[in-house]
Amino acid sequence: FAALGEKQGLRYSDYTVNLQNDPLKEYLARGTQIIPAAPAARLAVDPVAWCTSHAPHWSPLTVCYNHLNAGGAGSSKGAAIALANARHYLDLLIARGHSIDEVAPLLHMFADERHDFFVSVANMRALRKTWARMIRDGYGGTRHAALALKTTVYGHGQEALAEPLNNLVRIAFGTLAYVLGGASYVYIASYDEAVGIPGEETVKAAVRTQQIIAQEHGFTSAIDPLGGSYLVETLTLQIERQLRETMELIAGMGGALAIMENGWAKRMMSEGVARRQKLVDSGERPWVTVNVQRQKPDVPHTAFRIDAATTDRQLARLASVKASRDQQRVERALGEVDRAAAEDRNSMEPVLEAVRAYATVGEIVEVWKNRFGEFKPSTEF
Repeated sequence: FAALGEKQGLRYSDYTVNLQNDPLKEYLARGTQIIPAAPAARLAVDPVAWCTSHAPHWSPLTVCYNHLNAGGAGSSKGAAIALANARHYLDLLIARGHSIDEVAPLLHMFADERHDFFVSVANMRALRKTWARMIRDGYGGTRHAALALKTTVYGHGQEALAEPLNNLVRIAFGTLAYVLGGASYVYIASYDEAVGIPGEETVKAAVRTQQIIAQEHGFTSAIDPLGGSYLVETLTLQIERQLRETMELIAGMGGALAIMENGWAKRMMSEGVARRQKLVDSGERPWVTVNVQRQKPDVPHTAFRIDAATTDRQLARLASVKASRDQQRVERALGEVDRAAAEDRNSMEPVLEAVRAYATVGEIVEVWKNRFGEFKPSTEF
């Protein structure tokens, strides 16, 4: 994004970038990790450090528990793991000499609770309170921007294949819960995402859902509108306690990297997946058209597939770029990426120069794989 902005003649201050850039959850939730976790986390905080002096209004790292929840952790334990991951990133930055008030405002949290409206509201409230205490009491933060956690959410509500139009209702309620819980940035699902790549009309319906919630019915006219509700306050206190207890447990085991290495997180998430599926299968967790009011999915029998011609076109484009670039400049830039990794220097400037020279993402990652090795997941949990 930085190189593209330069190419278009933009200053970094002219636009905003919001990256997920949270490798630690990949080792537990989605399996898309590449290099070992420790150097991956180190590389992830390089853009944060770079942004402190070049683009302090960007969001270079969004710590995610959306995928941890989906992977079986549940929203509360997923949030606790994500907070432990955030601690690891913050500790790395502070060890480099940055202050907590400087770097904490650059981090977001990608929250998630898709099954219970009021738990979703309470989860957001508990998350923000827990973050503020962690930054203030654990790190000595004082700036409002450091204590006031920015949250990113993806509005959805357990979309189903059967009767996909029903997902409009699920998504609207799921999004509303995040809004009432105080989310900062809201993305939103399209109702047919369980079927395939959304079309223009379904994306428009998603945008209109956001606009209606934002501009009609007064949902956004008050801060914390459900504050004081017995139910919401009770749930918030319960989730705060769960977050605190799980974070203390993780810290006692040695932190974010330790719970990957000792298998605790994987075991907990595997048990959660089985428990969640049992609730769905038994009907104890109702899911309209799936386990109650059952319907056969009224969708095409064939799943979405990428047109093979798309791959051919992309390979042709890649070959054209490689044929036209200055290969010596690419090799020099990739060599500097490797030297920065070997010398434990910030990788941002070497990577940025490699991108300017039209080195590919794959080529840059290959440098890191050769330097740090490739992560091999263990099956012994």
